[in-house]
Amino acid sequence: MSDLIIGQMTGLTNSQFLQYSDAARIFLRVQAFNQAIRIKRIAGNKTISYYTFVDNTERTLYKQGQFILSQNDPISAAGGLYDDIAEI
Repeated sequence: MSDLIIGQMTGLTNSQFLQYSDAARIFLRVQAFNQAIRIKRIAGNKTISYYTFVDNTERTLYKQGQFILSQNDPISAAGGLYDDIAEI
């Protein structure tokens, strides 16, 4: 999905395309992980933790991916698709 959305952006260099695609993939990977953890925590398993970023670079790429996806898919963004997973 992220490559489809990134592919709609025009005027990108190959380097920018790769960077933005990587950022979007990181965002989607972390979101999927955190959603799975949230479901398990709702079911009662409070011992598992949400995703912990490896370093600030990864956190920055996550936020960049979130921004890029939100800006290029405003309808889904308005519906909350790219919001951070609420921790419980």
